[in-house]
Amino acid sequence: MNEHYESDVGEHALGEVQAFLSKAQSLPTASVKDIAEQLRVQEMLAKSTRRRKKVFEALADYFEHAHEVRDKAENTKHEGEGIGGAVRALLDNFDDD
Repeated sequence: MNEHYESDVGEHALGEVQAFLSKAQSLPTASVKDIAEQLRVQEMLAKSTRRRKKVFEALADYFEHAHEVRDKAENTKHEGEGIGGAVRALLDNFDDD
């Protein structure tokens, strides 16, 4: 293989990964967690090459992080946590007195 061909293959693969990550933004949080778990399994099974294992590891890290961030945001939104929720709770308590 020549260097130009390898570069083209690398660019194509990178484009595929970027498209995959973009599509994943619209998935439900539970699906993001499932994908992260599946990628961890793929990482463990990727014994053929270290590069392949690193790709699965990086993708799994991304999806685990995305799940944590989205889950925290959803829980904060639903539970009214944060400074805004605390201020509202204090004001509600004063109004009751």
